[in-house]
Amino acid sequence: MRGSPGQGHEWHADNVRSVNGRWVANHTPHRDIAGILYLNRVKGGRLRFQRDDIGALSPAAGLYVTFPCGSDYLHHVEPVMCGDRFTMSVWFTTERCHAHPVLVALTAEDRKPH
Repeated sequence: MRGSPGQGHEWHADNVRSVNGRWVANHTPHRDIAGILYLNRVKGGRLRFQRDDIGALSPAAGLYVTFPCGSDYLHHVEPVMCGDRFTMSVWFTTERCHAHPVLVALTAEDRKPH
């Protein structure tokens, strides 16, 4: 993903959304764990969590951050001040029906007795 100067992301969770004060599934309810790999250093563009025990993380090349996708980990990205923010985002699921078919087949092979 690319974030240019002035761009950021609003407060959100990755698998739920707030509707009339209640958390409900969004369009990606199967996301359980999020991961962000920072590909460069940039001024601004910090990842900020609403939780007091986490705070904000500044982009640095090679930094990998992972966190649960639910409402306990609301987060946003502050606007980029200078330069472009490059990241690679990934999401993991524990729901077999959303896993890639090849991975499911490999997992089944691993469970066979040898």
